[in-house]
This record gives sequence, C-alpha cells and structure tokens, in this order.
Amino acid sequence: MNLNLKSQFLCCREVAAPMRRQAWGRIVNIASNAGRYRSNTGFGGLAYSAAKGGVLQLTRSVAHELGSSGITVNAIAPGSVLSERGWREFESLPVELRKRVLAETPLGRFARAEEIASIAVFLASEDASYITGATIVANGGWCAA
Repeated sequence: MNLNLKSQFLCCREVAAPMRRQAWGRIVNIASNAGRYRSNTGFGGLAYSAAKGGVLQLTRSVAHELGSSGITVNAIAPGSVLSERGWREFESLPVELRKRVLAETPLGRFARAEEIASIAVFLASEDASYITGATIVANGGWCAA
C-alpha cells in the first residue's frame, strides 16, 4: 500500500501547491490492469490490486479538485510490462499459467517500457490538455479477451 498507493498520493499532494501557483500542471499516475479487472494470474495479490484500484480513484478525485487550476491528472493502467522485475515474476509462474497469460492477451506479448512511457509523455503534453480524470488502459487487448 505504501509503495503502490500512498507514494502516489504524497506526490500529488506535494506538487499541487506549486502547480496551483503557476496555474498549470500535469500529473500522470501509474495504476495497473490489476486495479481495473479481477486478477486470475496470481500477479500481485490482493493488496496490490486494492492499491492500484485506489490509484484510479485518487486520479479521478485529484483531477476534480485541481481541474479549475489548469492542472490535468490522469492515469495509465498497463498490463504486463517487459521490465526486469516483470520478466522475473512471469518466469516464476508455472509454465501452464505463463501460456495462459499470453494466450489471454490478443497481442500475445508484454508491453515494452517505451510503449508505456510514450503514453505518459502524451498525457504530460499540451496535446492532452483536455484530458483529465481519465485512465488509459494499455494491456495488449487483455480486457477484450
């Protein structure tokens, strides 16, 4: 909870005052597929899913509170990302479960970190100036499976 929810709450709280003073800002929170859908893969567990669900509500609430100050607040909810940690966790799963995770993802692969980073860059840009309180789901179509 401290790592996955409280830390994002504290960051939002710290940057709000200076962003309000300048009447502009962009906050991009990192949620997870696990915060939106039930997890049947064993990844993360109950506390992780609850914390990431909390990030989604935090994002909506802070967007509502800061919107009139010219600050947008959005979240990204990635599925599995091919990071060193993500790959280690994936490899620790039984082979049949690994096959199921990939089979349930229409794109049949993990996201590259750069793919998630490019969404964050977009949300922090002027091109996303009318998007706030939103969550961009980047899970390779997992929710479509």
